Amino acid sequence: MARELAYRGRTGRRPRGLGAASPATMFIQGTGFPAWGPGGIYYVRLGPESIVVRDVRAGREVEDVPVATVDADGHVLAIGRAAEGHDGRDDGRATLRRPFVGPAVAAADREVAVEILRHQLSRLRRVSWLPMMIRGMVVHHLAADSEVLEIDAREALLAVARQAGARAPIAWAGRQLSDQEVIEAIAPPAYRL
Repeated sequence: MARELAYRGRTGRRPRGLGAASPATMFIQGTGFPAWGPGGIYYVRLGPESIVVRDVRAGREVEDVPVATVDADGHVLAIGRAAEGHDGRDDGRATLRRPFVGPAVAAADREVAVEILRHQLSRLRRVSWLPMMIRGMVVHHLAADSEVLEIDAREALLAVARQAGARAPIAWAGRQLSDQEVIEAIAPPAYRL
């Protein structure tokens, strides 16, 4: 009885529909946001040659090249494969930037990295007129030499994820995670009902 009351929450109603969750996966770590609400849980794998963004709940993913063409004023002209053919061909003032070459994102490339990540996240959206809601994000840098990210690299990746819209991102280095491991990283058993 007490477990059922805790599951129903403040409204006294049981969540229904596609986003309904079991009591085991109700809340996301460190936030008051339910895991069954709107917004996605994303697993981002970054490397010097590719960026893969996976919506864990929907099971969809997009892959592209993590490059952007930037003009002299700092405006992003093209992202991904479109940027590779756009480098300096118009007037010679555009440059090709690769912000994810190493685990640490340089401060000069941080805005470009945020635009690349936002672009990949927007490709996963089903309804483009709704605001982007990100419940959780695990950022995994594949170019990290060890299983532990240095503090500067970790903070740089987390800053990029926060600016892209993630509320409580997690930085990861090491082996590739499964969908279930990503969900457990966002909503670990200690924070479940």
